[in-house]
This record gives sequence, C-alpha cells and structure tokens, in this order.
Amino acid sequence: MNYLKLAPLNTHICNHSLHTGNSIYFDADKGADWVDIKRAGLGLSSLQELKHDKFTGIANFVLNQRFDLRIAPEQTARLKECGLAINGHEHLSKNDKNEQEAVFGAGQAYFEKGRLTVINNNAPAFCPPGLGESGGLQYMQQLQEGFEVAGGRSLSGVSYESFNYETQETQKAQFA
Repeated sequence: MNYLKLAPLNTHICNHSLHTGNSIYFDADKGADWVDIKRAGLGLSSLQELKHDKFTGIANFVLNQRFDLRIAPEQTARLKECGLAINGHEHLSKNDKNEQEAVFGAGQAYFEKGRLTVINNNAPAFCPPGLGESGGLQYMQQLQEGFEVAGGRSLSGVSYESFNYETQETQKAQFA
C-alpha cells in the first residue's frame, strides 16, 4: 500500500529548539506559565499502558512514518514559547532531530476504563482527510493498521469519527 503522508500546516509548527519529541525544556529564568520545572515529559504512553491503568479520557496520537504510535493523554495547557499544547500533535510529530515531520496519521483516541472506544481524525495541525474526501477511506485504513500493530489486537467494534475540514461535517463509521 502507498501510504498517505500528512505534512504539518505552516501555522502549526514548533521550531523551539528546547521543545523536543520527548520532553519540553524550559529556560530556568523564564520557566513556563503553567509549571515551575526545567523539564516536562510529553506524557507518552502506549495502548497497553492506557489499558492497564484503566485510563478514561482523550489521548492525542500521531502515527509516524516508521508506524510507531506516539500517544499521550491530552493536556490543554499551552506553552508560552510556541503557543502549542505540551503534548499536542505538533510536539508528538517531532523526530529524533527535533524536526516536525510528516506523519501517516494523527487524531484523538477516546478511552473508557482502559478500553479504546473511538478514534477520530481531529488533528488541525495536519487536517487529515475525512470520509467522503479524497484519501479519507485510505486514511481510516492506515489508522486501523497502525493501531492494530501497536495494540496487537483488532479494532473491530471501535468507532471512527471522521471530520471533514472543508464542510465542517462529521461522519461516523465502525472499524471492521
């Protein structure tokens, strides 16, 4: 399969040299507006950890070009240096050289007591195609492949909520 690659939009790029793909480092003198430490992790997790911890809530994810699923429970606080969420798609998509790179997937995953219930394409940093758009079905299939590889199990029964960024409409489907 030729995979659909999504590049970050120019308005959603973090070029801050201390905001890496694993941690956010703060200037000790400047700090951050929401935390008083020099380093903060992105809260990276795995599907297995979220299941084990019986996590309930929303997690942001990216599926990078190596098919590694980078997932972290959502934090809404924004960093004053770049204006982006600490574990938003922009930071999750950074590679080992601290550069944002194109991804095969990005969105949000919803969990109830550790059980994955819904995956969506809500990732304004990449604007993934929705169902009914060119590449929308392929995108859903890429997400399914990535989550099944990362979690070691089928997504059968998990819902997919697809948002069309042009029409602002949502479509619902089920993974098979």
